[in-house]
Amino acid sequence: MSLITDTDNPGWDTQLVIERYHIEECQPTLKGYDITARYWILGMLTSAADTGLPIFEPGLALQPVRFEVVRTDDGFKVRDIGSLEPRVYPSTAIAELKKLTDRRSPASRQKAVQTATQLVRDTAARFQQSR
Repeated sequence: MSLITDTDNPGWDTQLVIERYHIEECQPTLKGYDITARYWILGMLTSAADTGLPIFEPGLALQPVRFEVVRTDDGFKVRDIGSLEPRVYPSTAIAELKKLTDRRSPASRQKAVQTATQLVRDTAARFQQSR
């Protein structure tokens, strides 16, 4: 049995690239639990910016996100938390970038993917060195 299910798999143009996350202790409430997750963000990956080309914008941040988990007939579900971009690890971001180009892609697209990929790698490496 899954504690939390997500049956919707939306398409996203923007993803936050994270180094790691930590789930804080669950706080009981009358309807379920409050759970805070802390994300160590490396930056934002936009798969098709205004130019139609992918861009990675480095930006180190620590972001707490509070989830309200409520009891339902099927178990527990996360109550609506609003618009929240997906969080992915650097390896996932790089894998997604590789899907955006091939040998037949225009040179500008290949260069944008290459640049974004290298920025993700460099930012992740700098974060690791600072720890």
